[in-house]
Amino acid sequence: MEVVLDYNVVFSALYNRGVAYKLFMLNHVTRDVEFLVPGYFWEEVERKKDRLARLTRLTEEDFEFILRIIKSQTITMPEHVVKGGIEEALSLSPDQKDVPYVALALALNLPLVTGDLKLKNAIKDRIVVYSPSELLKLMGGSI
Repeated sequence: MEVVLDYNVVFSALYNRGVAYKLFMLNHVTRDVEFLVPGYFWEEVERKKDRLARLTRLTEEDFEFILRIIKSQTITMPEHVVKGGIEEALSLSPDQKDVPYVALALALNLPLVTGDLKLKNAIKDRIVVYSPSELLKLMGGSI
């Protein structure tokens, strides 16, 4: 199954190590899901890495380990693919930061995985949206 991955799910996996973390750990074993991300996604994570590491209170080793596991499950999509859904995404997205993820989901006609309830409510009539817990349940995992 392919889905578009919102940045907040990665942050949640690192920060809370709850449901989103379980989702990535289960998928690391099963490989049931391929998470698609916009082209700049990992560059943004890299730019915010020091801040993320401080917020998560993980050791550098643990932080890097979890990031590697998550990154190994993602496919980075080129910018021209994201552009295919940008116009509609601009009209649907409640927040500018969500536009690339919504655009990618629209362009590829794929579900979006996000923990952002405001975003989910804004786009649910146009895009299938899963919370991390909903996707985890679909994969047969428990919360």
